[in-house]
Amino acid sequence: MRFVIDRFEGDIAVLVNDITINIPRIILPKEAKEGDILIIELRIDKEETERLKREIKDKINRLIEKEEKGDIWL
Repeated sequence: MRFVIDRFEGDIAVLVNDITINIPRIILPKEAKEGDILIIELRIDKEETERLKREIKDKINRLIEKEEKGDIWL
């Protein structure tokens, strides 16, 4: 998606396209200025998604094991 940096409001950058979004100015390139076009790409991090799924599954399994033993540690 392409956005125009419309303006800066303090630490916030206001980006405009068909929609308007506000993002922290600090995540923009240092040289970014009003009127610049930004390309924003959203993508899925499949590796991190799978890692997080495994982590959650492991935590659930540990809780189930402790529950079966009668000990629950939170």
